[in-house]
Amino acid sequence: MHVAEYRITRELAGELTRFVYDQTGYHTIVCDQDAVIIGDSAGTRLGITHSGAVRILRGEVDAVFVSAGDVAQNPDLKEGQNYPVVVNGVRVGTFGIAGKLEYTQPIAKVVTALFSARLKALTDAAQVAQVAGQVSANVEQAAAAIEEMSASSQEMASTTDRVAKISDDTVKKVRETTKIIDMSRSIATQTKLLSLNASIEAARAGLHGRGFAVVAQEMQKLSQLSAEATESINAILGEIQASIKTVIEGINQSAAASAEQARAMQEIIQMVESVQGSTNALVQTFRK
Repeated sequence: MHVAEYRITRELAGELTRFVYDQTGYHTIVCDQDAVIIGDSAGTRLGITHSGAVRILRGEVDAVFVSAGDVAQNPDLKEGQNYPVVVNGVRVGTFGIAGKLEYTQPIAKVVTALFSARLKALTDAAQVAQVAGQVSANVEQAAAAIEEMSASSQEMASTTDRVAKISDDTVKKVRETTKIIDMSRSIATQTKLLSLNASIEAARAGLHGRGFAVVAQEMQKLSQLSAEATESINAILGEIQASIKTVIEGINQSAAASAEQARAMQEIIQMVESVQGSTNALVQTFRK
């Protein structure tokens, strides 16, 4: 499996900035890996390269702040702050929020952490869906190979080896997805902790924390959905692994007992159909 490449899309950036503004009333921006603004709740600076984001993404600073004093000296500036969006230790973009620093800083930190977790979850989910597609293709090849075995007993030995190799490759790909499942569990746990911290910060902020409390509630929902999806996927992967193991056992039995070839082939076809169904269920899980 290739290492995931985490990129912030314009759709995701637009969704985040609109959501935070609708819930808190604070305008926000999101920059991509090139420091270009691709999400702007005010809709006035899209496509502009953000100088503060450039410094953050280069690693020169960990955050950029514009205080009320800075605005007094330069009216073109807006009070606010910018933070890096970090996934697996790599800065893939930035998130900025306008407003008084003491009110917006807790929101900025929690939303940035949530955004990083969501970006990772979406990218990893796409990878799992890709692996599931590869599994489905391999199963189709196995089914075609089985049909050949039924039509020509003379080619049985070579075909059996080919099907066994395909099944082994499928098992390896399914095992690779378990790493992503573990990542998803970790993201769900971290998001739940973030929502708890967000709720505490909202309570401390009092009146100013009302919008922040809504963000915390959404984080709690995301945590629950991530946990449920992870367990559902884990169950499906278990079914796939069990079905593939049965396929391999069936192939070995058919090679050793050619007298029962017809019966064994029928069983294997049913097993392959079971694997196909489990794989399709896995793909549909990520399309919801």
